[in-house]
Amino acid sequence: MRSSPSDALDSRAFGDVIRIALAEVSREFTYDLWNETRKAVAATPSAQFFGQVEPGNNWAAFKLWYDAVAGKVEPVIYRKWLHRLAGVDVFTRENIVTVATSQMLDAPKDL
Repeated sequence: MRSSPSDALDSRAFGDVIRIALAEVSREFTYDLWNETRKAVAATPSAQFFGQVEPGNNWAAFKLWYDAVAGKVEPVIYRKWLHRLAGVDVFTRENIVTVATSQMLDAPKDL
């Protein structure tokens, strides 16, 4: 059976609807990841981790802090997103660390 030009138009329009829906889900996920990480950063003072490592090993202290922040955010994100967004569990921890770093260093106010 041959398809008509209108069939192609319908499939393109359907594809556009899917792309828009995926973009909206992706944006919602990004905002959720940002906001949950912000809450965890605020609730996890970094000073306590410096006492757990040898003096001068700042990277080790920050690694412990990043792990603590990610440990708070990961379960929340998984609970909210595993059923909605495929592959959300693959790079979530790394994304949390990236967002936490951005919030600590860049402190963008316009997201």
